[in-house]
Amino acid sequence: MVQQQVYDYLEQNKLLSQSQFGFRKGSSTQHAVTLFSDASRQAMDTGMLTGAVFVDLSKAFDTVDHARLLSKLPIYGILNRERKWFESYIFNRNHFVSFHGVPSEVSTISCGVPQRSILGPLLFVLLINDLEFQLKYSQIILYADDAVIYFADKDVGSIQERLNADLKCISNWFSDNNLIVNLKKSKTECVLFGTHKKTARSENFMIKMNGTQITESHAYEYLGVIMDKNLNYLEHLNKIQKKAASRVRLLFWMRHNIRPYTVEAIYKMILPVMLYCSNIFIDLPNCHKLKFEDIQNRAMQIVYGSKYKRNQK
Repeated sequence: MVQQQVYDYLEQNKLLSQSQFGFRKGSSTQHAVTLFSDASRQAMDTGMLTGAVFVDLSKAFDTVDHARLLSKLPIYGILNRERKWFESYIFNRNHFVSFHGVPSEVSTISCGVPQRSILGPLLFVLLINDLEFQLKYSQIILYADDAVIYFADKDVGSIQERLNADLKCISNWFSDNNLIVNLKKSKTECVLFGTHKKTARSENFMIKMNGTQITESHAYEYLGVIMDKNLNYLEHLNKIQKKAASRVRLLFWMRHNIRPYTVEAIYKMILPVMLYCSNIFIDLPNCHKLKFEDIQNRAMQIVYGSKYKRNQK
């Protein structure tokens, strides 16, 4: 009830960042991926490059500073009794572990939102809601704690300068809010998006955060989609085709041991693998179209048998 009331209040008063797509009605990972893909493609169409930094936070939900979170609630109009309610909800929680029946001492939880609670994600969204205001030049897209910060320009030097300036600002914000950026390879990385001709000429793309150089990659898996620097998505398409084909093979071996409606239900679980973010795959090469058609035909034959064949004729 509290989550619904607070969420409705925040949405009705337009208090949540429009850059945040996580834990919001009508928003999803597909919306976030599509927005970033469209922005990068539009820049590419006008001869620009897009420098993007994909930021990964270490155990973000577990490191939320209670005092910092409570200090932000009045900014959104959560005052007096309501604020005290949240203070009671967050503070004075204890935990312990037990090993072979022997419990540890009880200790107080000093940070983190309550796990597996409906309020936890909303509280984290409120904590990170003002992150976008730290940026002077770049744009940001958030899905809960997944963030991509990007800037487009024709000059690589300008992109590098603007991104480094903004990353310095958000590094300070992360420090003030006790959130830790995971700078390991494959976690926080940067990619320079553009046409093959443009990216081939670009060198010395150096982005730093907290004094550490961020690994530059030719592709990054953002919210389940592998985004290569030329945005042709071939690596991603190969991955999902293999994933879907392997599940169809498994369905083939299972089909005689399960009921027909169960076979159909499992197929409906395979289909989203191929359809996820399909709207961004513009001008799909014929070879990939044929592969998808072949996988789908095999699956339909497994589900509907000879009936499907007759219908095809």
